[in-house]
Amino acid sequence: GLSQAAPNPLYSYYHGGTPKSLIDHILLSQGASGHITKAGVSTGSFFGSISDHRPLLLGLSLRGALPGRSTIHALQRPPLSSPDINLADKSLVAHYQTHMASITPTTNPLNSQQASATLHSLSLAPSAWLASDQHRNKPHAPKRKHFDGWSPTAMAYKYNLMAIYDIHSHLRGYHGARRWSTQNHMNSGIYPIIDLWVSRVKQHAWPHPSIPQTLMDVTGYGPSFWRTCTLEDISHPSFCPSIAQSLLKRLHGRNRADLRSKISEATAARERSRILGRTGRVIRSIMREEVDMYNLDYLHLDDGGSLTDHRALHNLITTHFTQWYRGPTTPHTNWQTVMQSKAAFVTECINKFIPMELTDLLWEALTDVPNAQAVKEELASILHHPPPLHEFLAAVRGHKGSTAPGATGLTYNMLKAWPEATLTFAYQCLELLWREQCTPDWMKWCWLCPKPKDPEAEVTL
Repeated sequence: GLSQAAPNPLYSYYHGGTPKSLIDHILLSQGASGHITKAGVSTGSFFGSISDHRPLLLGLSLRGALPGRSTIHALQRPPLSSPDINLADKSLVAHYQTHMASITPTTNPLNSQQASATLHSLSLAPSAWLASDQHRNKPHAPKRKHFDGWSPTAMAYKYNLMAIYDIHSHLRGYHGARRWSTQNHMNSGIYPIIDLWVSRVKQHAWPHPSIPQTLMDVTGYGPSFWRTCTLEDISHPSFCPSIAQSLLKRLHGRNRADLRSKISEATAARERSRILGRTGRVIRSIMREEVDMYNLDYLHLDDGGSLTDHRALHNLITTHFTQWYRGPTTPHTNWQTVMQSKAAFVTECINKFIPMELTDLLWEALTDVPNAQAVKEELASILHHPPPLHEFLAAVRGHKGSTAPGATGLTYNMLKAWPEATLTFAYQCLELLWREQCTPDWMKWCWLCPKPKDPEAEVTL
C-alpha cells in the first residue's frame, strides 16, 4: 500500500495545518503489470486553501513502458535575469578586461575541436564573472538596532496579525469586544474579520496570483481554516497568541531588512536597465507588467491530471516543442523542382487552394528577379573566404548593445568590452571553424522560455 511504499508516515487529511490521518486511496487494477516505486502527498499551501484533503502522489514502474527521455545533453538552466556589463562604468570595464585577458590563450587553436572548446569557454566566462562577487567591493553597512520600511509581504503579515488580534479579543472578551459564547456567535463575527483580512492582502499588486494565498497560509492557519473551524478548536487561551508570536517573528527588524533589500535589488536592476537603454523593461517594471518565465514547477495535463517531476516536465515540453517546430510529417515539396516549371508551380498552388490570379502574381514575383545570376556569383565569392579581422571588429563594435544573450549568456556589450587580444583570438577560432565548415553543437542550442499568455490561468501545453 501507500504507507509501505513511503519512507515517512503519510497524511492526506488535515485539520487546519495539523495532519490527522490517511483516509484517501488510489485504486490499482490487479492486472496492472508493474510495481510501486514511490508514494507521497502534496502538502503545498495551494490545496490547503481549497480543501482539508491533500492529493496523493504515486510513482509506478510499468513493465513494457518506454523509458523516459534522457536529459543528459540539456544545458545548465539559465539565470532568471541575465547579467550585463555597464560600459559607462570605466572601473568595472577595466577589471573585466583584465579578467578576460588573463583567461585568453596565448597560442592559436590547432583544430576545430580546440577552437570550439576554447570559444565556448570564453563565451561562458563573462556572465559567470559578472554574476559573481569577484568585481564587487561592497562596504560594510553600519549595524542599526531599529529598522523601518515597507513591503507588500510585511503588510500581508501585518494584516494577518490584526485579524488574529481581533479574533483573540472576541474569544476572550478583551478591549470591549463582544465575546463569542456559541458557535453561531462566532460564525457571525469571524467571517467579516477574515473577509477584511483577505481583501486587504489582495488589494496589493503581486507578481503571481498564488503569492497572496501562500502568505496568508504561512502560519498553517489560513482563511479556509478560520472559515471552517469550530469554537472548540480555537478556544484554548494560548492558541491565537502562539500564531501571533510566529507572525511577530516574521516581522522582526532583520526580516524587514531582508524584505527591503529585495526591494532595493529590484530598484537597482531597474536602474541598470535604464542605463543600458532597455526602456521597455523599465516601463514594465514600473507598471508591474513583467511576465515571469515559466519555471517548470508544474503542468496541467489534458486528461485533468498534473505533472510536477522536473525531469518529466522537461522531457514532455521538449518533445512538444520539437514536434511543434518540426511541422507536418507529410512528404515535403521539392521547391527546387517546382520553381523550374510554371506548370509544376501552378499544380502545387492548386493543391494548396491558392486562387489562379494570386498564383500568377506569385510566379512573377518569384521568378522575375533582375541580375539574379550576378547576385548569386557575388554571394558565392563573398562567402568563399571568411570576413577579414577589421570587418569582424567593426561588426561587433557597431552592433546595438541592448539585445538578449544566447544560451551562453554572452551579450554584445560584453563582446564590445573584450580586450583586443581576446577579440583577435575569438576571430581566429571562428575563422578556423569557417574554413573547416564546422558548426559546434553548443552553437545550435538556444533557450526556449515559454511565457503563459494568461499568468492567472492554469499552465498547460
